[in-house]
Amino acid sequence: RVVGIDNACPSSFSNPIRMNVIPRISNNEISGDTSICEGDSLYLSGTLPIGGDRNYIYTWQSLKDSDSVYINVSGQRDLAISPPSTSGIYRRIVKSLCFSDTSSSIHITVNPKIPENFITGNQIVCKYDTISEIIGSSLQDTLGVLGPFNYQWQIFNDSVWIDITNALDSNFRPDPLDTTRHFRRLIINDCFQDSSNVVTIRILDLPNVQASEDSAINIGTSVQLEATGAISYVWTPSDGLDNDSIPNPIATPRINTLYIVEGTDINGCRSTDSVMISIIDVPEIDVVDAITPNGDRLNDYLHAEGLELFPENTLIVFDRRGREIYRKEGYQNDWDGTYNGNPLPTGTYFYLIRLGSITKKVIKGSFLIINE
Repeated sequence: RVVGIDNACPSSFSNPIRMNVIPRISNNEISGDTSICEGDSLYLSGTLPIGGDRNYIYTWQSLKDSDSVYINVSGQRDLAISPPSTSGIYRRIVKSLCFSDTSSSIHITVNPKIPENFITGNQIVCKYDTISEIIGSSLQDTLGVLGPFNYQWQIFNDSVWIDITNALDSNFRPDPLDTTRHFRRLIINDCFQDSSNVVTIRILDLPNVQASEDSAINIGTSVQLEATGAISYVWTPSDGLDNDSIPNPIATPRINTLYIVEGTDINGCRSTDSVMISIIDVPEIDVVDAITPNGDRLNDYLHAEGLELFPENTLIVFDRRGREIYRKEGYQNDWDGTYNGNPLPTGTYFYLIRLGSITKKVIKGSFLIINE
């Protein structure tokens, strides 16, 4: 109030007035930094301020990470808005009469959905063949906006997708398969689990290659082999065959031989079968009793009938004193009774023939050399 003073008169008083001091605004606090998943609504709470006249005007503002200017987004004490599309900074401004207070800024990280999760590698392969690697897109999350994420490959089995143990890389190579299978890749982070497109590995059946039955033959004789179930064939080993690339070669083996045939079908798929040809008898080797190496082309050479069936043979010739006078591995009926280039004298000589790896049988005997 105001007091009026006059020395001659009594003092006078005005009507009183009240003066209120408005305090500054304080306690303007909002939620802290947080992360949300793309598509989630955003809710931020704010404390009840102190100060002012307690009639508060609230203004929430946001600043996108890519912008430089704040925009107003809400006028409520707390913030509840539809899903934000990008990360950004948020703050709250509180006004009351002559005061305005801005809260601390907080950062809201919006974890985006997983992009571009696709795989390539549809294949058509033969049963049990090696399968090429299935290639998956590689996420380039250089800014770390996706947060930690993992890969998980799955296989479709009995109407259910099943995780493949230890298949946790960007790419995946399936083990050889015996039936058609479908694969996909999951990418998983704290917010999302995204499945890729599906890759199919189509498996082709192998040809039903069948070889003829096992058989036994005498050495020097032949047997026809037979294979069915494919369109082209290769036989191994080729020893003793007249043709190793036809379905029905003639086999004339000198030893017990297991022939394996690989057949290829129209799709390039291959399978094998085998046939065993056994040798049940070794023929007699008939060595001449005498040779007359006089150049008349009659009995000029030491001839052993049937020896041509044993190309690994060894012939050794001795004289009557046991001295070795001739030795030849792979003898071909062409020795003319000479020693060091000179004709041997007429007389009895002895031979020893080893037939090689086919048999341990050793043939021994004697013959005459008649030089007139």
